[in-house]
Amino acid sequence: MLSWDFLVQGIRPLINHLTEDGRVNITFDAAPSFDTYVPPPPPVDTAFPHAEPEASVEITKPRVRRPHLRNVTFSPPCALNIVVQIVGSRGDVQPFIALGNELQAHGHRVRIATHDVFGDFVRKSKLEFFPVGGDPSDLMAYMVKNPGLMPSLSSLQAGDIGRKRVMVEEMLDKFWRSCVEPDPDSKVPFIAEAIIANPPSFAHIHLAQAMGIPLI
Repeated sequence: MLSWDFLVQGIRPLINHLTEDGRVNITFDAAPSFDTYVPPPPPVDTAFPHAEPEASVEITKPRVRRPHLRNVTFSPPCALNIVVQIVGSRGDVQPFIALGNELQAHGHRVRIATHDVFGDFVRKSKLEFFPVGGDPSDLMAYMVKNPGLMPSLSSLQAGDIGRKRVMVEEMLDKFWRSCVEPDPDSKVPFIAEAIIANPPSFAHIHLAQAMGIPLI
């Protein structure tokens, strides 16, 4: 370890001048100066004459080991667990089915989290399905009945607000579960590494922030 006197003597030539207010101009590129005081290391064969040469080690990059990639014939450079969260009608779900199939073809594991009524539709597309509850027809009817920010008087009198709160609470909870719970059918573990969502799916931004994962 270098002594303080040695360091002071080594840095002193780098100090250009001391100003009247006590400030010092220092050159921080001190590597050339320290080469004068610190001798270079001896050659390896001189320092360790009896040392044997190191054997070359060949490192083989492991293949991606994930249960959903058993039938994939290549090793994707970055296979992700992706959850797609959707609230809406069948027309809202269908474009994400095409996107999910394309992502799956590139080696990613894709989970579609949406209303229970679309379970068969998603499974027929060979994608993983996670039910989140909620009635899309009821949600659409409520939005038609209340197009503005404030609910109508008839909705308040009919108790629509309370029922929607219960429905949304269930969906928020299950959207969270869709990011961390195993597949309901195969029981294969799942932790989301990216979220794709449509705007009405409520929870997406909060889940992405909580888990520190990207959101599209």
